[in-house]
Amino acid sequence: MSVIKNEEDLASTLNYFDSFELNPLEKLELAIKDFKIISKALSLGSGNMAPSGLTGGAALAVEDFGQKKKILKNQLMAAMRDWPKTMALNEFLKHRLPEVDESFLDRFAHMVSEYKLRKTELEKAEGKDPESDLLQQLDHKPPKGSKLFRGRHIIPGEVEITQGPFEGSKLRLLHEDKDHIYVEPFRASDQSAVTVNKLNRKLEGSHYKVNKRHEAPDVPSFVDASQHAHPQNTETLAQKHLIHGIDVNSEPIEGKHGATAHSKEAKDVGVAGWFNSAHGKTAYIKPSVDFEQDDLKKDPQNYISTARRGTIFHNLARNVFGLGDHVPTTTTFNHPNTGHEHSASELVPNSGHVRSDDRDHEHNEILKQAGDTGVLDKLAVMDSVLGMADRDSFNYLVSPSNAKVHLIDNEFSLNHKDLHIPSYIHDYHKLKGHPNIGEQAFHPEAAKWVTSLDPFKLSGEMAKQGVPPKVISEAVKRLLSIQSATLSGKQKKNEVLFAHSRFLTGQK
Repeated sequence: MSVIKNEEDLASTLNYFDSFELNPLEKLELAIKDFKIISKALSLGSGNMAPSGLTGGAALAVEDFGQKKKILKNQLMAAMRDWPKTMALNEFLKHRLPEVDESFLDRFAHMVSEYKLRKTELEKAEGKDPESDLLQQLDHKPPKGSKLFRGRHIIPGEVEITQGPFEGSKLRLLHEDKDHIYVEPFRASDQSAVTVNKLNRKLEGSHYKVNKRHEAPDVPSFVDASQHAHPQNTETLAQKHLIHGIDVNSEPIEGKHGATAHSKEAKDVGVAGWFNSAHGKTAYIKPSVDFEQDDLKKDPQNYISTARRGTIFHNLARNVFGLGDHVPTTTTFNHPNTGHEHSASELVPNSGHVRSDDRDHEHNEILKQAGDTGVLDKLAVMDSVLGMADRDSFNYLVSPSNAKVHLIDNEFSLNHKDLHIPSYIHDYHKLKGHPNIGEQAFHPEAAKWVTSLDPFKLSGEMAKQGVPPKVISEAVKRLLSIQSATLSGKQKKNEVLFAHSRFLTGQK
């Protein structure tokens, strides 16, 4: 796309995105073109430059590039064979092939991921599920002697008729409420079409007696990722492993830190708490909940559930912004019994909150390192573009285990509000002793990164996630405004992060 040189260019581009919609065919063609470019780089490179000036695939080329290609291919195949799925592919390749250009390996790993996803989608379209054998088998066997009644397994009791033509009959007791008890039908020809009989509780003792009460055993209700995961937003096997085999009828795990906000409201409409999956993943589960402060609630045509928004944020962080390592694996599923949407967010090991009032706290150094390298400013741009205006000090974590900042509780993203600086920016500058946070310089590495982001890719990915065009337009316009600010030389944090608000109000 052309470079935005002034506000007139920006206004024209913003207006264009008001009506922009993704053409899936064009996106597929672009993806195929990207794959061909990578294949060419891997195959040939360039032999017309000094070795010190070569990068990417060209850095791998020698005079006999055919032999070099064969060696590299064998190295990559061996690396793919030994790749532990618990580690990101690009990180493993960098460890395994330290002599190869890192940017090349990043791009190669990305294309492998895209290719696998496309292959999976094609196989599913043909009625195949290539991942089905990668999900553990779940034990759905009901308890011995149980019977399904109103969607729940029960161990029947026994009722004996003491008066009338069926005196002496013994019937299986299935259910009780304050007015009736429910039993299997009398064994008579005119009862053949009846599935259950109701006996008035007032007649207990005079017309029948209860020999044994029914029991309602704790029967597992498993989340099956192949059936219950949200199909549009569940993109990776890691997301499926996070939820597959969670028993929503079990008690949550105690003693885990993390999301407890809104737990009362959450438990009223679904399951809330920490649960383990069949694949050994620990996730915080919470249902989609409506809150008054959610502006999207006022716009039913463009509303997206809070459970889905957290997953969309995670997917866009990985697919568009390249910041997937800073958002725990998140996905959405439908409750196996009620169908209510729930989100699942993976536990960040050994993580906690920053304490900016305690300068010696172990987490503070991690935050300062993220700020010093420009990572925090990148995260702030992503929060701004994706409308995450609820980034208080409890909605991000730091972990000594991997020395990163992790953004959590992203269910209020796509709820665009203006003039919000995330708490991690406040906390960082407080630890550094910087006054007037908004006046601090926007990190040059973050500014360079901003200009590399593709508004068309953002729009396309959001459309793929099922985000309505109106919400997509708002996000794309914010990205374009921020890019315009950096390209025009704006250097202060408030000038960059609030660029769209400043544009709308005519501020320079």
